[in-house]
Amino acid sequence: MRVEREIVVKLNRGIHAITAAKIYIMLKKTKSMISIKGPNHETDGKDVIGLLAMNAMKGSVLHVTAEGEDAKEIVDELDAFVSQEIDL
Repeated sequence: MRVEREIVVKLNRGIHAITAAKIYIMLKKTKSMISIKGPNHETDGKDVIGLLAMNAMKGSVLHVTAEGEDAKEIVDELDAFVSQEIDL
């Protein structure tokens, strides 16, 4: 299954070291291939340095593509995480 979605980052501090690490831990368990394109960079979702290089601040739009048997579930989980208006 292939899933594509645009997700708006609502995390108050955007994607920084702590949130990138949490996303990495979330995505490394998936069997799906996942690609995330942010404002400045496109990366494999399982690459923590690439996640940081996106420079995704609050309000940034992420273009997420996942392909695999659990693609929908992992994109839903990622969406739920970055759509939270919280400080981490």
